[in-house]
Amino acid sequence: MYASFYVNEKKLQNTFKGISILGVYISTYFLVWAFWYRADFPEYMYYICIGIIAVLSTYLSYQLISSRNSILDKIRLLTNHIVFKGKSHVPVEKRKDYVKDYVETFNEIVD
Repeated sequence: MYASFYVNEKKLQNTFKGISILGVYISTYFLVWAFWYRADFPEYMYYICIGIIAVLSTYLSYQLISSRNSILDKIRLLTNHIVFKGKSHVPVEKRKDYVKDYVETFNEIVD
């Protein structure tokens, strides 16, 4: 599911998303089915509950990955703005120090 957000071709991206959503749904369904103790409700109620849990967990997984990627895109946009467009607001005599400062900051983040 995570990799499907990085595929550029729309048709292939939709195929990846569909397969990954189906895979997450099925795997969640069987994990819940395997570990859920069935003793006090009719059997069909368990299957309905397991299906609902699988759908909700798949939706939450998709939303979590989607929001993470959205936040990363915003951080990338702001960083590019600061690094590349910020130079025009720094006096020429201080640009070398400006570049050195943000490179050091990025190195701290990466390490």
